[in-house]
Amino acid sequence: MNRFHPTVRCKAEMAALLRHASRARPPAGRRGMFHRKSRWRRGFLPPLGISFLLLPLLLSFPPDVLAGKGEKRKDLPQPVEVDRAIREDISLFTHATTNLEPKRAVEVFAEIPGLIVDLTKEEGDFVRRGALLARLDPGNRSIRLEKAKRQAENEERNFARAREMKAQSLLSEEAFERSRFALDMARIEVKEAAWALSQTRVRAPFSGIVTARLVSEGERADPGRPLFTIAEIDPLLARIYLPEQEIQNLAPHDRVELLCVTSNRRIEGRIERISPVVDPKTGTVKITIAVENPKGRLRPGTMVSITLVKERHEGVVTVPKEAIVREVRDHYLFVVEDGVARRRRVELGETQGNRVEIAQGLAAGEVVVVRGQGALRDGTRVEVVRTTAQTPGS
Repeated sequence: MNRFHPTVRCKAEMAALLRHASRARPPAGRRGMFHRKSRWRRGFLPPLGISFLLLPLLLSFPPDVLAGKGEKRKDLPQPVEVDRAIREDISLFTHATTNLEPKRAVEVFAEIPGLIVDLTKEEGDFVRRGALLARLDPGNRSIRLEKAKRQAENEERNFARAREMKAQSLLSEEAFERSRFALDMARIEVKEAAWALSQTRVRAPFSGIVTARLVSEGERADPGRPLFTIAEIDPLLARIYLPEQEIQNLAPHDRVELLCVTSNRRIEGRIERISPVVDPKTGTVKITIAVENPKGRLRPGTMVSITLVKERHEGVVTVPKEAIVREVRDHYLFVVEDGVARRRRVELGETQGNRVEIAQGLAAGEVVVVRGQGALRDGTRVEVVRTTAQTPGS
């Protein structure tokens, strides 16, 4: 090595200083601490002090000069991790939270007053349309029905005789009409009595689940007092309200993903309807989502988080988020070409999960640096130490 090299001069100067320090002796009269019988070695403190004095000088030299490897380290390639830009479809989502509701829920009443003698269903029971829920004491309603039937039979016989007599011109038109009217009224009386008797049996208006039993046996049922509450739970409905600008690409029958907040269970629904009007106070539109529930495992009131696709970008170039280097106004990344990192400015699009859309500045298939950009400049030689697995869209 050339003796004029900075490293050689530095080492020579340091060696001379250290030799001088080793020969230094403390002044006369101050040797007590450094006496030959002292546990401190002779001449220890002066070299130590000079070493501290030399420390700022050592720190002032660049590390490459002290190591004597300036030119070699400059040429070493920088280790980086890379990934490849790919072309894929990405989706933009909007989210909302709400509670599942029954498609319909009604209170069941008795149409006539009466004493409750039997309740056949309890809360949580599934019932079919027309299933018996409760029985009331019929009282004299069965007797009234029997009486009405007998009266109707009698009026039918009277009307038959009146028709024969009219055919023989033995009965006036007025008398014949009175007989017909009496028969009609008797038949109406039978229907009314039969209806009153049937109302002593309270039945389910539709298929669903009993969500509440509101009376007990022995109580009196009145027309204004509900006996049960029944809810139709297949399907269940979720109603959400979204800003008008977020529903432009939504349509009825679109599939929707729901997550039950308490159980972490994922379910699928579909958009049943989109309100045709915008709420002028909130600027939102009501979206009704139907969730199939054939086995009744989902319950009304369950809180769900809903994810809808509000926009799709098909066949766009994407890279991992880690590849993007952000500046005040611009975004850029490093593309590896023939072992050299090239700094390239890019325009970003949308983000999905860990992938970022590159709207301009990069082509699918190009290799980009995802880790190690801090030591790179345009034109820096690089060594690929790892290729990150491509994980499109999450």
